[in-house]
Amino acid sequence: MQKYLLLLFISAVRFGFAQDLHLSQPDLQPLVVSPALCATNATFEIQGAHRQQWLAAGAPFQTQLLSVHARSKKVRPNEGYLGFGLQVQRDLAAQSLSHNALRLHLAYHLPLNRNSFVSAGINLGFGQRAFEPSGQWGGQYNGLSFDANILPSVSLQNRYAFSYLDAGLGFAYAYSRGVAREKTLSKVLLGFGAHHLNKPGFSFLDASARLHPRIAFIAQAELSLASVHSALEPLLFYQFQSPAQELLLGFAYKHYLKGGPFSRVSNVQSVGFGLYTRLQDAMVLQFKFQIQQLKLALAYDITVSSFAKAPQLQSAFELQLNYSFE
Repeated sequence: MQKYLLLLFISAVRFGFAQDLHLSQPDLQPLVVSPALCATNATFEIQGAHRQQWLAAGAPFQTQLLSVHARSKKVRPNEGYLGFGLQVQRDLAAQSLSHNALRLHLAYHLPLNRNSFVSAGINLGFGQRAFEPSGQWGGQYNGLSFDANILPSVSLQNRYAFSYLDAGLGFAYAYSRGVAREKTLSKVLLGFGAHHLNKPGFSFLDASARLHPRIAFIAQAELSLASVHSALEPLLFYQFQSPAQELLLGFAYKHYLKGGPFSRVSNVQSVGFGLYTRLQDAMVLQFKFQIQQLKLALAYDITVSSFAKAPQLQSAFELQLNYSFE
């Protein structure tokens, strides 16, 4: 099974596009959506993610992400501020195909009034893709057994590792309005990101093949339900990378165990459950928990597409862990 998965990924790159960032909880990794969402939540925040896709396969596709956000100090409440971000990404497929990337993010957030602000951001990155030709290939079978001395039948033209530069930009709008005496708070966030604008080379088999730009859009909200000390969190996420596209939509229900929407984060404890659908692909079940500055979220994908007929290509697991400093 491992060699078939590996061939699947290499074939994808052969035709000019590649496996890009793919998460079931993109709102918890905002830099995946747009560089304009850098440092919008806290003075300093660390966000980590681990995802394993196709769990039944002998070597599932894995993604790890680590993001760090920091913001500049505001002299006056109504002035803008800068957001700085660092993102490290690692992908591993079939234990042979790896992708590592480092991206720097810069955003500027400008208040429009006491309830809303607009943001613009850019990112610059460096990545490396490597292939370790281990395992057994059909062309290495000599009629009696697999012979490691026979070169694999797939020619990579000596491109077992290569590096690339990356660039992107984004914009965002955020609105927040609360009534403390009624303990109600409404938040809306819209984000847009355009990634890989320089179309970096991304193929082992064809040096002229380019990675298509990835366009991402997110719309999310938090709507307080004061009567039950809870909140609804609807989410819509769409991304397009020719010829593939993805639409994720659904909502989460959050219940405050301690504190509320106007409490300092150090006084908040909450638990939440989410249900989402990735159209023509999977249903996503989510559980999340917050203890003060620490947020933990778990997601499990249930495949409903044609891949459901292949047990090895079903399901995915995703863990997200965020910590913010006030």
